[in-house]
Amino acid sequence: MHNQTIIIPSFDLFSQPLPPLPVAGVRIEPDLSQTAYPGQTLSFTHTVSNDESFPDVIDISISNPLGWQTFLLKSDGVTPLMDSNNNGIPDVGSVPGYSSANLILKVSIPSDVVGGIVNTITLTARSSSTSASDQVKDTIVVSSYQGLSITPDNSGTAKPGQSILYQHQVKNKESFQDTIELIPTSSQGWTVVLLDENSNPLVDTNGSGSVDTGPIGAGATKSIKVQLILPQDVAPGTVDTLTLLAQSATTSLSDTATDVTTVTEPDKPKIEVTKSADKSTAKPGELVTYTITYRNTGTATAYNLVFTDIVPQNTEFVSASGSGASISYRHSPGGEFDSSPAQPIIAVRWTIPSLSPGGTGSLTLVVKVK
Repeated sequence: MHNQTIIIPSFDLFSQPLPPLPVAGVRIEPDLSQTAYPGQTLSFTHTVSNDESFPDVIDISISNPLGWQTFLLKSDGVTPLMDSNNNGIPDVGSVPGYSSANLILKVSIPSDVVGGIVNTITLTARSSSTSASDQVKDTIVVSSYQGLSITPDNSGTAKPGQSILYQHQVKNKESFQDTIELIPTSSQGWTVVLLDENSNPLVDTNGSGSVDTGPIGAGATKSIKVQLILPQDVAPGTVDTLTLLAQSATTSLSDTATDVTTVTEPDKPKIEVTKSADKSTAKPGELVTYTITYRNTGTATAYNLVFTDIVPQNTEFVSASGSGASISYRHSPGGEFDSSPAQPIIAVRWTIPSLSPGGTGSLTLVVKVK
């Protein structure tokens, strides 16, 4: 048997990479994302953990690419983070070993930012005792407001002293409930009253100082009425343009509707009168009946109508009548009218209290030829 030497290759245990050992330090979590509208303020809540066995002050720094206004707050959402270790960086204070603390990042989105913008804000939590650190990212996607509408534009006519009603539809196009402020302006400075669909006055429901629609649900529509009151002495032909501004109480968006009113001629009574006789010739001793017919062809009621007729020469008064009329008589030239039918009578007066548009009537005077 021969001796045989076996050569075993050497193996250096220390030349091979070792698996990584757990490294204690700090953690901040979680990454968050929110969608918002221009002008809103968002809150992001994060947990900062101290994975060391000893207390540590953990600093918090912000990387904010778009420079929006940010606030680092304690978990109550009100108290700002302070710089407890005076190193120029806000921190969550001293966190005991193997413990955690919460913080809130508030971000105010500018009101003029364009929809579609994305801002990713990075928070870095860093141990003030070691080089350990961790990061989270808060992503904000800005949505575009959909706005609102008020329709339609209207036009109409009205007479002096009257009022005119215009109807409008106010639509909230947003995906959230909103209250729409309503601000009317009359170009003539006339009185404007805003009413709901049941003709009840609208009020300021949110304390903004302006009358509003009250809450309108997402995508919903509310009906309103605008009452314009015309002065009594306004001249016919005057034109008023009423502009109604509808403005969101949540956003800066608005819309307008216009109501154009033209003043027409006022209502007036117009009395047409005709007189006829029952014969064209008459002999002494014969009676002649005169009939006075009247009609109101105007657009307003006439009040205190007075008709006067003279007893013709060479005749003698016999009688006078008229439905609904009070009758008085004159007995001498220049004399006053009175209620006595005693002769002589040289003139007759009929007084009618009122006559509505389209109303008619007749009066009679009977005389005898001398």
